[in-house]
Amino acid sequence: METDTTDNAKVELFVSLLARHDRSIEIYVISLCPNLGEAEDILQEVKLFMWRNFDKFTPGTNFLAWAKSIAFYTVLSYRKKKTKQPRLLGDEFLQAVAAEIDNRHEELEKRRKLLSACVKKLGEKEHEVLKLRYTQQLDIEELAEKLGRTVTAVYRHLSRIRQTLHECVARQEESYGN
Repeated sequence: METDTTDNAKVELFVSLLARHDRSIEIYVISLCPNLGEAEDILQEVKLFMWRNFDKFTPGTNFLAWAKSIAFYTVLSYRKKKTKQPRLLGDEFLQAVAAEIDNRHEELEKRRKLLSACVKKLGEKEHEVLKLRYTQQLDIEELAEKLGRTVTAVYRHLSRIRQTLHECVARQEESYGN
């Protein structure tokens, strides 16, 4: 019975940590492997490896760093399996990209939080447009049809929203002394 409790706690911790960092892991893998089909395969391998080796993870340490390390070596392994296809980028370049991503992670996370705060300041209509475009991933034509507007009007509206968000983030960065 105690084993079930321990197993449940392990599952809950893994799921919680993965849910919190899933998008960052996905972005990291895609940045190292821009072919989306291959990136999805790699992500599946990474998550499976993480689960199978979760006993080796020390709770309280940096889960994202652990996951990115696994992802990096999974990408390298995947590239080695695909050696029959010519690679445009060498492993050294891949390491440099990974290092740059790690160096900029804190800055990007701060900007993501600022952007999130700015999005919350938008009006209801703007929230709806962003949700349809980026969460439901409607293309511009579908979005125009759904909103009963022309494609040009939707492009303009999205452009204004993006500009508003850009200015808001810039103001916040300036006020925080960045």
